[in-house]
Amino acid sequence: MQNSLALSILLFSSLASAQQPEQPSGKQLYQQLCAACHGVELDGKGPMAQAVFPAPANLTEHVREHSFMELMHPIMHGEGAMPSWQGSLTHEEAFSITRYLQRQNR
Repeated sequence: MQNSLALSILLFSSLASAQQPEQPSGKQLYQQLCAACHGVELDGKGPMAQAVFPAPANLTEHVREHSFMELMHPIMHGEGAMPSWQGSLTHEEAFSITRYLQRQNR
């Protein structure tokens, strides 16, 4: 009886994890969506930066000057030449990008 209960729990947990797709990390999302303008080094010098006006923020400086929510707002709603990612990102994904930026700028 105990073995069948353990087997049921194991099966349920593997099915539950198989049904939930792995969420991309903040770093992966940043590289996919942000690095073209803000740069791999977060310095505002990505390959598309020269085509954008106003120039993309240098996140190595910008992140230190703003709170978590002040960083989240332009990701979700856009600002200047930066598009809104609200229709493309969940709040959790935007949180993960913001946490990544803050970790890179400690």
